[in-house]
Amino acid sequence: MVKNKMVISVCAVMLMAATTGAEQVFAADWPAVLQQIKAKYSQFGNDIQDISITQQMTTVAPEGTMVIEMTLLQKGKKFRSEGSMNMPGAPSGMGPMKTTVIFDGKDTWMIAPMMGKKKLSPQESKDQQKDKNWWELVSEQAKITGMEQTGGRECYVVAMNDPENAPFTRMWLDKNNLVLMKMESKGRKREPVVIEFSDFKKVKGEWEMPYKTEMYANGKLMSTIQVKALQVNKGVADEQFDAGKVPVEKQGFPMGDMMKQMMR
Repeated sequence: MVKNKMVISVCAVMLMAATTGAEQVFAADWPAVLQQIKAKYSQFGNDIQDISITQQMTTVAPEGTMVIEMTLLQKGKKFRSEGSMNMPGAPSGMGPMKTTVIFDGKDTWMIAPMMGKKKLSPQESKDQQKDKNWWELVSEQAKITGMEQTGGRECYVVAMNDPENAPFTRMWLDKNNLVLMKMESKGRKREPVVIEFSDFKKVKGEWEMPYKTEMYANGKLMSTIQVKALQVNKGVADEQFDAGKVPVEKQGFPMGDMMKQMMR
């Protein structure tokens, strides 16, 4: 976050006083805005019982560009994500790496060829879900610090008072329909990470969802997610969220041989 230099002058003092006053008004308004958000999204589960999304994620990594084909399912608070990608530098014949993550309403499971089936710790589970139902993780002690144009929409800029427990440090909300347009957080090395949502489309009634998501680290584009297909209320079966019914696929390539070829 960049801090503007303060110029000591009468004009600067007046401007600072005006800004401080505006922030106090915004801060007082945030609990009311949060209540509006919770009231709005409490209706979400009534209108949209389940969601099926097919998307493609392109990630820039030191090893090269990775393309991940993903399928996401959500029903109530349960969700399932499946990702399939070809590892850069992997030996021919290895085939795509497949990973499945399931939250069954109580526990989060990860299933992958190299690790088998693993029940995630509470913190790992929290990390997997930090961008889902974000409105439940934002405190009333957060503060609206101003207004900014984002994605062509006038947005509230909201700063978190407890970024360690919140899913992000700041967020940008469309002031008209309270849609999350942008969020800012810290990466593993405390670098600034910004995620922007765009290309919104209505999926049912007035409910809209972003078809494009971009993630930046230190101002550099790191990944882009593009939705290829999205369906709602198609009757997703409960067994899709049963980790016990997901088989662990064998990779079909000896691990030792794979590591040797990747190290060459």
